[in-house]
Amino acid sequence: MGEPGGGSPSTQDPAATTRAGWGEARNILAVRLDNIGDVVMLGPALRAMKEASPGARITLLGTPGGSAGAALLPWVDDVITWRPLWQELGDSGRHDPRRDRALIEELSGRGFDAALVFTSFSQTPHVPGYVCYLAGIPLRAGESKEFGGATLTAELRGAPDELHQVERNLRLIEHLGFPVRDRRLEIAIGEDARAAVPGLLARAGLDPEARFVLFHPGASAIARRYPVERAGEAARLLAERGWPVLITGVEREAETVATVAAAVPTAGVLVGGTSLPEYAALVERAAAVVCGNTLPLHLADAVGTPLVALYAGTDEVEQWRPREVPSRILRRPTACTPCYRFTCPIGQPCLDIPPEEVVAAVAELAGEPNPVIHGAKSAGVAGEGDGGAEATGSDPLAGSERPRDGADLVPGVLDTEPRRIAIFRALFLGDLICATPALRAVRRRFPDAEITLIGLPWAEDLLRRMPSLDR
Repeated sequence: MGEPGGGSPSTQDPAATTRAGWGEARNILAVRLDNIGDVVMLGPALRAMKEASPGARITLLGTPGGSAGAALLPWVDDVITWRPLWQELGDSGRHDPRRDRALIEELSGRGFDAALVFTSFSQTPHVPGYVCYLAGIPLRAGESKEFGGATLTAELRGAPDELHQVERNLRLIEHLGFPVRDRRLEIAIGEDARAAVPGLLARAGLDPEARFVLFHPGASAIARRYPVERAGEAARLLAERGWPVLITGVEREAETVATVAAAVPTAGVLVGGTSLPEYAALVERAAAVVCGNTLPLHLADAVGTPLVALYAGTDEVEQWRPREVPSRILRRPTACTPCYRFTCPIGQPCLDIPPEEVVAAVAELAGEPNPVIHGAKSAGVAGEGDGGAEATGSDPLAGSERPRDGADLVPGVLDTEPRRIAIFRALFLGDLICATPALRAVRRRFPDAEITLIGLPWAEDLLRRMPSLDR
């Protein structure tokens, strides 16, 4: 009988043979030699494998950059980091076969009984499959377009190029007999990472309690970056609309981030200085994310943050697009799509997106930056029967200028400075939390007044810790 997936005729069902072997594997190597986003998209497949074989140990073999993604995937038990020669572009000048032999020796010493080689549509599984063969790993699976002999014991073919990467990964493990219960992206963010978010926002100069837009202008390939001048203009328009804007990037993108931030003096900036879980927690905390087809897109899709994707024509949208989160994909159709280029020789016509369109997409997905709390109204709408023209002109949500201190919300009583202010909020925890922006506004407007909140007994300990209140 031929090897499963090898194409030789057999009287038995090759898939059944494959399932039997893989179901017994207890020390599994998952190979994903690519970027962090690609590792994040591996999560649903690893989750399904762990659910089907909870006693199995899964080790990720990843690149120096991509291996960091394991911190978000609780199904990974161990990580081996490797920079493979076959992933380097052009002639790197490296000629050190001992490094590759050392990898084979390490894999051999780990005693793996199965290896899954996960790839994108354009990558071959046969070279890493051959490495696993030399390391003595008996079961080796991957998806391939080309002939690779016996490097793989289970070879899957026929996936269309435009298949989403998450589905490509799941298709491989389903071929091996692992049932898939949930196809959604999922990442694990620890409470320590979430607890770091207020400090990170404060360090960037933003109010830790305010809703904000996370704007990530960078990408690993220049061709996938929204033009920096337009990025700056889009960020400026968001700020004028009232949004706090947090501009993020890694160290190699510092110049790009600085150029964008120069157009928005009020923007917060974070370049590096966060762990990957902390950055994922920032994405989770944001009201919306604006980015290209790069890592924050996949993080937003995993945590449910609304997303505006400035999606370059370098790739098919269907290959990497967000699948679950509310999103807007912005790009222009071009004859050269998909080009799969790292740089664009014709000026990125696929990203010819006016900044105003970016701002409109954020408004569509995330609403306004500072929604009115519990029916508060501006002076112009205090009497709704007084006519529509004045009300429209003075509505604080209608224009780009936001009320700074709440003065416009209290007509006719601000010509005196009260010494004591009593605020009644005798409802539940969610109602109290929703009232905190109003409490901060009252404190800013009347810094010398004694402010007392009258509420239910259960809230006393919480209220004593609120800086906006005195009693």
